Amino acid sequence: MTVEEALYATLIADDDLAAIVGTKIFPQYVPQSAAMPAITYEQAGGDFDHTVTEIVALTAANFVLTAWSADYDDCRTLADAIRKALNAKDGLVVRVFLSDESDACVQPADIRGLRRYECQQEYKIWFHLV
Repeated sequence: MTVEEALYATLIADDDLAAIVGTKIFPQYVPQSAAMPAITYEQAGGDFDHTVTEIVALTAANFVLTAWSADYDDCRTLADAIRKALNAKDGLVVRVFLSDESDACVQPADIRGLRRYECQQEYKIWFHLV
């Protein structure tokens, strides 16, 4: 299992997140057809240690997780639920550190489009390689 698969499995298994977004958890971007709220994740680096003869089984990856919503308060609630889900992790994901957090309002290019709020969180996630 890759770190992306382990992260997705951790998020999709959380009942509180499922109540908010269902299965709308996507790598890198939210499809236009998806309703809000939703979550995106993308890897932003990592530490893949290895020795001359083997890969170290415990390693870290940096991920950016973004909560998306049409309402700012709902966006913050979703970001808090993401943090709680990652703190309650088990399995391949071993330890999670929140290193940065920021909020933004995304204005559409088309004035008739809907405004979207994003709450972005940067995590360092330690996991077991399988």
